[in-house]
Order: sequence, then structure tokens, then C-alpha cells
Amino acid sequence: MFKRITRPFIYNFSASQKGLYAISVTASCKSGKLLGLFGGEDLRVEIDGLKLREIPVKDKPQYKDIPSTWNGTKLKGLSKTIIFVLNLEQGEHKINFIPYKGAIIEKEPGIVLLDERKEIKLLTGMQAQDGNRHPWIAIALINLPLNRLDVSVKCEKRFFDSDDVKIIIDNKIQKNQKAKFWAKNWYWQGRFLKGQTQETRFYPDLTKGVHYIEFWADRKPTLNWVKINLGQATEDKNIIQKYIYRGISGEEDYNRFDNEILEAVQYWNDIFSKQEYPPEELLDPNLVKAMIFRESRVGHEKGGEVDVMQVGNAGDSAISTLNNDGSIIDPVTGQPIKEHEIIDGKEQVLDYHGEANANTVYNSIHWGVRWLYHKAQGITFDDKRYWRAWKKAVKRYGPGTDKYVNAIWNIYKNGIDPDNNILWEKKKNGFSLIKILFIISAITIIFLTGCYLGTKLNNDEDLTLNEAQKVVNKIFFKEIEDYKNGKDYVFVGTSRECRKLDCIADLLFYKHYKLLVENMRDNQHFLNAAGYLYSPMLHVRDIDNDGENEIIFSLYDPLNRDHIFLVIVDKINNKFQTIEKKMNGGYGAYLQLLDVTNDLQPEILLFMTQGRSGYPLYIYQYLENKELKQIFHSEFSLFPKFTFSDLDNDGLMEIKMQGELKDAMKSYRANVEIIHEYDKKTNSFIKIKEVEEEI
Repeated sequence: MFKRITRPFIYNFSASQKGLYAISVTASCKSGKLLGLFGGEDLRVEIDGLKLREIPVKDKPQYKDIPSTWNGTKLKGLSKTIIFVLNLEQGEHKINFIPYKGAIIEKEPGIVLLDERKEIKLLTGMQAQDGNRHPWIAIALINLPLNRLDVSVKCEKRFFDSDDVKIIIDNKIQKNQKAKFWAKNWYWQGRFLKGQTQETRFYPDLTKGVHYIEFWADRKPTLNWVKINLGQATEDKNIIQKYIYRGISGEEDYNRFDNEILEAVQYWNDIFSKQEYPPEELLDPNLVKAMIFRESRVGHEKGGEVDVMQVGNAGDSAISTLNNDGSIIDPVTGQPIKEHEIIDGKEQVLDYHGEANANTVYNSIHWGVRWLYHKAQGITFDDKRYWRAWKKAVKRYGPGTDKYVNAIWNIYKNGIDPDNNILWEKKKNGFSLIKILFIISAITIIFLTGCYLGTKLNNDEDLTLNEAQKVVNKIFFKEIEDYKNGKDYVFVGTSRECRKLDCIADLLFYKHYKLLVENMRDNQHFLNAAGYLYSPMLHVRDIDNDGENEIIFSLYDPLNRDHIFLVIVDKINNKFQTIEKKMNGGYGAYLQLLDVTNDLQPEILLFMTQGRSGYPLYIYQYLENKELKQIFHSEFSLFPKFTFSDLDNDGLMEIKMQGELKDAMKSYRANVEIIHEYDKKTNSFIKIKEVEEEI
């Protein structure tokens, strides 16, 4: 035994060099039954302050009873070994052991510098203590991919109860297809192996992130070895979307440069993922392909046959900036403009010394991806790198218009080009937009707004006054002063600390968005700030026909989730103000802008989320007198689907609603379809058809 602890204990160690390390910790915890207490011992560890949590991630972070912890109720006094695999900087580090009631650290933690070959052997010759179906070994990969996993196990056939081993990867049990239904969860079984060794290869193909591999033991199996291959997961291999559309002529190949796209994205993803302050999300090659289609129709557009990403377009500064050739002159100072990036913690001038060019398709894609990575980066006031969302980077890559980025995003996410051609088919559980303008279903709404399954909180003091929230609030109010002075992208520190401490960024925005509005310089100033604090989409359009864009968004209560606000930010009498409408009973909403009255002025479509009680649709007009007018409301079915189109070609929008009848008797179920048509005289929608069919 290395140490018995009942209070937090810090183990300090030193990393001799920067690299990939395996930290091995073996500990045991007793159950409450063994202790004669209600509830057993538990233990978790934090390495350099890193708090691991559950997979898949839930609304409320779980730090106990997850694969990377010890649970006495499950262990019943037996030991469990956890291997943490992560990159460490050279220098001093610490492991913080945090027990609940107590724990025994069986061995001094093992710190091993791994050879960064693609195949890494982590464990050899480990036999489980004799026990009944208990956690045995766990491997926690931290900010790493997992391509392949090889495992060698030996199980004996024993009288009455043989050795068995269960393997779980990211909360998914790997099934034994040979076993009967009740035993499928145990992949290696002594009654089959009879003392023999079985070597098995798994292909998790997991992208970079936190991943857990768990081994549970029944009786006394032996784990001969475990080998992991980090490699490149499928985000870089064979996952690029194949376009089935071949143009009007039927002869245009939009898949011809897939290999070049994959190679370029893999190259730059690898470069930036290994740097200090790497991107939280690596670039998706499918996004690059969508950009290439928009820029040059994958080389089929006249003038884009070679420079398919238009990175070397005449008048564009991309190549000149990448090469730092001095040709871009500041009109005020008369000096060459230089672009900077934070590379490995240091601010450096962006300069490829003439290497960047768009003279071939390969180079256009290669340097186009590099330019996109540049557009995704920013530098904080304390000289650190921060990353914009890829959608913002795409907008900065092009002309900077919503039309440009939305066209690319529709190709990327939905497979629909600006002419409504279907480039690629979605899976069966997706949606097709062929003959309709717009479809939103309950599944989409659930996906975008989330499902509320937690407990309602009637008081937010517990959250807002805890230590994490205090720290984040302090940073926020410090950075708000820079915002008041007109600076952009100022809430980097707030966002980073909030992610680190698992606070609720949306709560900050919910409480203080009016403060942002009161001090905003212009729309972009507000949007740059909101991008760090609020996850749902903010829309920018002229919805009152005054020649100026307004900002429109839905705002939910992150704590109680019992109401939402429809919010419009508008400049009134030369001052930015908010126009709000509170709507009770919904815990989320999905918002879209669509001209449903055929007056070239978009209306606000608000789909509230109320679980199985329905997804009511509200349509509002924002009038010139700065008031919101409701022109449609429907709440009639469970999990409805809405289709917006001119079904009868009379120049008037129809809303077709389909779903299961709501509030019917328990003994009666029916599908219902209702069609409303816009009436110009009453400025409202009138029901023109209703069909009910029992199911």
C-alpha cells in the first residue's frame, strides 16, 4: 500500500520533456456495507486541474461514478487501475487525489513517457482479483483520437462461474455475438476460451477528444496486453461526402478532387492540433468541399478551373499575405501590412516566403485551407490565440456576407446548392428540400434546442454564487469595460474560463445581454461579443423595412427553462434598444426568418419546444412602430412537421401541418393534416383544409 487517504492529497511529479505520457494509478475503495456506513468510499483524480466528466456529455456535469473514477459500491474493496494518456509539457505537474470518505492508493503513481509510434502498448500481464462483475481497468485518452485497439485476454473455465471480461468504449458495450442474449455483454468468456488466449482488434475510429476504454472482470481473467493506435481517425479518411449531382449536363464530376481535399485538411489539422492553444474542433473536409463547390463548382466554373478555392483571386490579398510580400499597403501609414498569428505561444508574422500560390489545383486547395485556418484565428489582448467557430471563419474567408456563408452551410449541412439542386442525399432520418421552401420537424427542434429532462430550479442563487460562477463573473465584468470602449472579441477570457470550470455561458448572456446592447457600437460589435457567450443562432436582417438590419434571436432561461424571450435589437432614435416578448410554458425555441406574406419583408417564425405537449408555431411581424404583431399561432399535434410553400400556385403562402392529434382521448389516436393560407385582407392565415385519419 502506498497511502491511505481521507482528505485530498497532491502527488507532485516532473516531466523530463514535452511529450505523450501514460500515468498509471491503482487504488481501491470500500462499499458502505463493508464500512458499516450508508454509502461507500469514492475517489477521483485531477491532473493539473483537469476535471474529467461523463461520456456522452449530459446537461449537468458528472465527476463521480464515471470510468475515470473509483466507486466503492461497485469495487467492494477490490482495486482498479486507471491509465491516463495525455500530452504534458516539460516541467512540474501534480495529481490531486480527491476522496469521498476515504480510499487506498495501492501503488505510487507510475509516470511513463511513451514512444510516439503509432502503436502503443499500455498494459501487460494483469490478472484480476477474484470478484464478481466489477470494474477492473480503465484507460482515459485525453484530447487524443483512437483509431485502433488491440486486446489480448486469457479466461479460464472454472467450476460454477468462469472468468469473463467486459469491454466498454465511450459508454458502448462491445457485444459478444456468439453468446446467448443474457451473456452478450461479456466479450471474452471462459466457457468458450477454456484457458486459451484470444486476441481481438477493435476499430473505434474516434476523433480527437476525451475517450474511455473500460474493462470489467468476473472472477480472475488475465489481460495479457493492450495496444492502442492513435493514428488518424476517419475524420481524415474516407468520410468525405460523395456528391451524386453531376450538373445540368450530367457530366460534371464534383468528387474529382476529394483526395486533394483530404490531404490538405489532414496536413493542416495535424499542424495546428500539435501547437499550443490548438483548435477545439478540427476542420471538416466536407466543409472545404462545400466551399470549393461554392467558389468554383469544383473547377467547372469558368475562371475557376485551376484556382478552385479562389484563394489567388485577382484583388484578393490571401496569397500576398501568406507570403508577406509587402504588396498590401496601409493607406494611412503607407507601410506594408503584416498579418500575425500566435504560433506555439509566440506572436509571429505570417510569412511563407513566396511558397504559397494557387498555380495548381493541389496548391489552391492546400493554401486555401491554410488561409481558412488563418481566418479562424484571433489574438487576445494578453497575446494568446483564440479560435472562432468555423462558420465565422468561412464568412471571413469570403466576401463577409450572410448570403455567402449560408449558401456554403446549406451545401455542407443539407446537400442543397443555391439553385436547390440536391448534391448529396441525407440519410433516411434526414430531410429533403426538393419541392418545398422550408421544412422544420419536431426532430430538428429537439436537436437544436435540446431536451429538458432535469429538475426545475426555482432559485438561481446556488449556481450564480458558487465559486466557478464568481470567478467567471469577475472576468466578465473586467472584460465588459473593454467592450464599452468599443473593442471587439473581448470575452475570450470569460469563454475560456467558463469552459474550464463548466459554468453556464448562456446564463451570463441571459443576465447581461441588455448591458451588451446598451454599450454596443454597431451590430457586428454585439455579434462578436455574443459569439463567445451564447450558443443559439442570432439572425441579422431588416425585418421592419427601415433600411437598417436588426438582430433577432430567441432567449431561454438556462436555469428554470419555463419561458423564453423573443428579442429584437434595433436602433431607435440613434440608440440601440431591445424589443422583447416573453412567452411562458416553453423551455427552448427554434427561430427562423421567412417571408410568408410575399411582401419582400421577412416574418419571424418561432417554434417553441414543450416536449410531448407539442411544438407550437408562432409567426410575428415587426412593424414600423416597433411593435410585434402575431399573425399566426398553431398548437394542434404531437411532433408536428411544417411545410411552407405555395401549394396551389396562387401567389399566397400555405402552411401545411402534419402530426398526431393532440389532446385526444386515450382510446383514440389519429394523424391530422391542416393547411392554412395567407389572407392579405385580414393579414392572417385562414384554415382551408383539415383531414383527420384514425391510426
